[in-house]
Amino acid sequence: MKRVLCICALGRNRSRYLAKYLAKKGYETRHGGVNCSRCKKCRQCRLLLQGDVDWAEVIVIVRKILVKNFKEKYKWKGKKIIVLDVTDSRKVAARKDPRWLRITNRLFQEYYVHAHLRRAIKPYLPL
Repeated sequence: MKRVLCICALGRNRSRYLAKYLAKKGYETRHGGVNCSRCKKCRQCRLLLQGDVDWAEVIVIVRKILVKNFKEKYKWKGKKIIVLDVTDSRKVAARKDPRWLRITNRLFQEYYVHAHLRRAIKPYLPL
């Protein structure tokens, strides 16, 4: 069973959802975030630890803009890295369809973000 680490900015939404989704497909998963500077005090975020990176066989980064930050902060050599480009910004999504601004955040996560994560990871399965 492959060990998969999912990474987003704060470790709260995209990486957590993707980790749960891949766990249902039979992978061992963890998740975390690379951008929260308050994570030692912040209880909402899940700061990515070097131990998580060491544990993983495959690393999935959910947004291209997070790659540089990840590679600067963590030792990752020899790991397979998959980079997706899934935003969780309603403003960015609304550039293509303004209706995304008129729904609740919960519905936006479910119908836009989660759907895009499933679609983005599909070509890489099985890992």
